[in-house]
Amino acid sequence: MKKPQIMINLLSNLPQPGDPIEDWIEQGRNDPFLFGWMPIYPIFIFLGVVGVLVASVIKFRMRKIPLYDLGIAIFIVIPAGILGASVLGKFNILYNNWKIWELFYFWQPGMAIFGGLIFGGAAGFAWFHKRAQYYQISTWVYADCILPNVLIGQAIGRWGNLFNHEILGRPTSLESLQKWLPDWIVNKLWYVQNPNVGALETDPWFIEYREPLFLYESIANIVLFILITFLIANLGRMFSKKPWKIYPSEFPNIVNKQYRWVEKEKLKVWETQRPIVYKKRIIEDREVLKLSLWESWNKAYYLKTLDNKQITYFGELEINYEGNLQRDIKKLEKVKQQQFNDISKTKEKFAKLIKKENQKSKIKNYKKDLNNEIKAIKDSFKSEIQELRKATNWWRVTWNQDSKELYKANNPENYFVIHSGVVSASYLIGYLTVRWVLETRRTDAELVLKHLFVLDMVLFALFTIFALGLLIFSQFIAPYKWRKVNWLYEKSY
Repeated sequence: MKKPQIMINLLSNLPQPGDPIEDWIEQGRNDPFLFGWMPIYPIFIFLGVVGVLVASVIKFRMRKIPLYDLGIAIFIVIPAGILGASVLGKFNILYNNWKIWELFYFWQPGMAIFGGLIFGGAAGFAWFHKRAQYYQISTWVYADCILPNVLIGQAIGRWGNLFNHEILGRPTSLESLQKWLPDWIVNKLWYVQNPNVGALETDPWFIEYREPLFLYESIANIVLFILITFLIANLGRMFSKKPWKIYPSEFPNIVNKQYRWVEKEKLKVWETQRPIVYKKRIIEDREVLKLSLWESWNKAYYLKTLDNKQITYFGELEINYEGNLQRDIKKLEKVKQQQFNDISKTKEKFAKLIKKENQKSKIKNYKKDLNNEIKAIKDSFKSEIQELRKATNWWRVTWNQDSKELYKANNPENYFVIHSGVVSASYLIGYLTVRWVLETRRTDAELVLKHLFVLDMVLFALFTIFALGLLIFSQFIAPYKWRKVNWLYEKSY
């Protein structure tokens, strides 16, 4: 005898495990649509995109970055990302019966987030790297202002999977789901399934409940966004030595034990990207000022700029470096041209000698002499060309750059700073880790690499190691090699 269902089940009319699917198949077909005709999935994708854009605009404005490039990027990155997600998510020629155009049906189920990241990321990098040269803003900065916000879009977009009955995990019981989820969610956490291997469509199929992986990922993405935006990005402020302990009178604030307030006339004027905002108060007819902790760090490092003398000095170093490089490039081209001219003249000379001769032995000797003379010409230029090629080799030139002195000038107190690029790398590490964990809860048929669990795990491991390397590179290598005067990184140079 069946146990009576509780009242909430009667009201929501939940399918029961083992029920035949005839009574529920129509509901399953209608769940992905609003009002019976509007697909719900693209609505959540749109809302997710809006969430990413809003968060990105806020971060752009906080960094004083022009919004024009972000506006143009919308028409480049978003279409590339959506199409990439659709193509990789639906890429199965045999299943699609060679209907390649169906790969672009982004409103239908089957969107691979990695396709969106790869295609959208590549398009975004190409655009922002180009614009970086115009505005003198590091590509790292653009990435940090945009990439972590993708977590918001992913968290919102995953709810579209609920209505499509997808991104579900391993089989579970109805009772365990009802213990912590409302019935309107539980009512969509089922697949139609036949437990028999090789079952046919004519065989009995039944309702089977699954874990809500979409929900796990959505919650994890929100938590990860909060950790990256409010914790990781501010680790420098938390764990660095404090400027108010080095210069107590210059940083009056709530945690400064010596100076909570300081008279305006006693504060020195520091070169900053924008005027520092102080809190004002009148004490005994005297105006005194105080800083917030956030503004204290802005004054000490993030908004502090080089003075005109330093800008001139480092600017001249950059000009001289670029000038020497261009000089070597021109010299290399000139030497190669001289070698080409000498060889051409030698060939012309021997061509005339050979033309006058009828004896094969002399012609053979002339050709041998020609090859020897050409070799001698090349040998005479060889060492010079090799040295110039080393001096102008793109990889060598790029790797040999050194901006330690410039970095020190902008951070003379050696504060611990989370550099540009760390936030972006943290997004990759965090999201890959979340997906790596959730991948273990999927069935073999729903893995990124279907039915290849070990290879699937290896793929995630390799991507995660790459992201970890990117974090190390952006924190400990890039800041000391490729900084440029007046470019925007984690601060304005």
